[in-house]
Amino acid sequence: MNRETLTNGYHEDDQPLVRGEIPSEEVLQLLAKALNPSLDTPPVLIEQILETTSRWNSKEIPKELDSVLNRLDFHPRGTALIPQFDTIPFFKRVGEKIEVYKDKHARNREENGKSEAAEFGVGKVGDQDVVVYAMNYDFMGGSLSSVAGEKLLQAIELAEATKRPLLTVYSSGGARQDENGRALYQMERGVVGLEVLKEKAPNVPNIAILLGEVWGGVTASSMPRADLRVAYTGTRMGFAGGRVIAAHEGSEVSESAQRVEVHALQRNVDVLVRNTDELMNHLTAFFANYSQPSTRFEPSLIPPTHVVGPDGDQRHFRLSDHVVAPALYKDDLKGAPVVASMRLRTERAIMTLFNSELAAGKTEAEARKAAEGQMLTDRYRNLLFDVARPDTEMILQQAFQDVVPLYNHFYDKERGEYVYPPIIAGIGRIGLQAFMVAGNQPSYRVVDSEVSKILSTPKPADLKYLLRTLNLGDRLQLPLVLLTDTPGAEPSLDSELQGQFEDIANVLARYHKYGKPIMSIVTGLQGSGGGLVTSPRGDSLAVLSKGLMTVAEPGAASVIVYGANATHQNRTDTILALSPSSEMQRKIGLVDAVIPEADNPYETIAAIREHIIKTYGRLALIKSSKLLADRWNVRLRDAKPFKVSESGF
Repeated sequence: MNRETLTNGYHEDDQPLVRGEIPSEEVLQLLAKALNPSLDTPPVLIEQILETTSRWNSKEIPKELDSVLNRLDFHPRGTALIPQFDTIPFFKRVGEKIEVYKDKHARNREENGKSEAAEFGVGKVGDQDVVVYAMNYDFMGGSLSSVAGEKLLQAIELAEATKRPLLTVYSSGGARQDENGRALYQMERGVVGLEVLKEKAPNVPNIAILLGEVWGGVTASSMPRADLRVAYTGTRMGFAGGRVIAAHEGSEVSESAQRVEVHALQRNVDVLVRNTDELMNHLTAFFANYSQPSTRFEPSLIPPTHVVGPDGDQRHFRLSDHVVAPALYKDDLKGAPVVASMRLRTERAIMTLFNSELAAGKTEAEARKAAEGQMLTDRYRNLLFDVARPDTEMILQQAFQDVVPLYNHFYDKERGEYVYPPIIAGIGRIGLQAFMVAGNQPSYRVVDSEVSKILSTPKPADLKYLLRTLNLGDRLQLPLVLLTDTPGAEPSLDSELQGQFEDIANVLARYHKYGKPIMSIVTGLQGSGGGLVTSPRGDSLAVLSKGLMTVAEPGAASVIVYGANATHQNRTDTILALSPSSEMQRKIGLVDAVIPEADNPYETIAAIREHIIKTYGRLALIKSSKLLADRWNVRLRDAKPFKVSESGF
């Protein structure tokens, strides 16, 4: 069975089923096989993406950079810096002549009217003053040299001194061969320089912008150390270029194989923009949240929550546009929203199930147990397939204002799929307070107006993205809202060999030192460590009333407990034995609050928003030092649900 078999269909009795008249006793077994559908990028999607954009011409890159610098009102500094030519012996044979490095440098200065391959200075994004570092691709290929490295360090030091955000624009062929080791060690200088910036000015963000061509030592040094990676579509990037890879592997490398669109699908790039207008819109929205005045959060002053969906019994999937940056690859709907029934899938009443089991001859105790197991099975199945449930993007769009998405999604026309990263993040405000919001995001398949859900199953790359998001939120001093709805991390051998276990541990460790309140909400299914990674106990842990929390995805748990040949009864017993309901988790003290769900998902989002306002209003009054101390001592070390007893053995 594959993910394309699953649907959002209803039967005449209004019971949610899997298409194909699958008997109910087989549903859990099929779900266990289909829980983690791989979102490996199909080649046809890559082809569709690359058809919509083209590789940058080398002459266009400097023109676009000039446009960026003009929009930033850029004023350069340090224009007189030059290399120490007398101590650099590099030469190149040009026909019968020998060209030394000093002459080559002079020729480039004369031809391009620029003094070096990089420049730095100050500028503005809207009302926000910024420090700018930019690499000139038309000067020796924008190569990283001793001067380019020095200018980066001076830009970093200026950002540190002025407490202005740092924008780094990269267009580079890599480290400059002419300077050998001097160029190579600029990589280390840049990496350590940015680490010093984070230590001395922890709240100053660095945004990397990738334009046209970005290669070699630049991609493996300062660029990936940025808090946010934004790339122009059509840009090519990589540590080893196509010719180097081809020489090593003995086969040609496609020109498109290292495009940023492909890197975005692998989470190596955070946000894609198509032009400078989109870049400036994104930066302006980002800094509008960054520069919000720091005021005391007063829940009583926040206008009453009024989250209202469209008229009629339907949920709108606004899949064809983003809040700030439009979706990159529009489908034939041309921006029209996809709609689906807002009616949640039904969950059979426990008393109906109980009476049915009694009528079948079971005792009251047996009937009660069986009814509860079937009710939880209904709930579990609904969490997996109900497209009307609110997801992270919907919550971002509805519960927050002025949202800046830190992700893109793609449209696979061949399959009719809206492909989202399994974990997404964005910055949004409630009142004047900005929040970092991150969580699981399903993808969706739309065929003949029928919407089906493709579950979020994060891979190692998604966990690394989440870690970058946490670092950025912490540097911006933003309270953190985490939303969980996943059966768990992708259980593939490839993910294992990439070290997803270490990625999960790294994220959990990062929460310990996050400087602002952490509010976790389980909006659907929390499965295994892949679900825990977005729902730490933090400073508050809540769950929607129909959410389920399991140590392992129930299908996998039944295999762990009963073996590979687990029966339907074994699977029902397992989900019952786990006691994963919100009510039980609240009773044992693992969660702090249960957020009521309504039939209308927009009303549920209103309840989520009210919970965030109320919870943050309480947590905002606690000093950071006490918050961090309690996060360990009270929430984890000595928390009630983790108490153990001493036996008399």
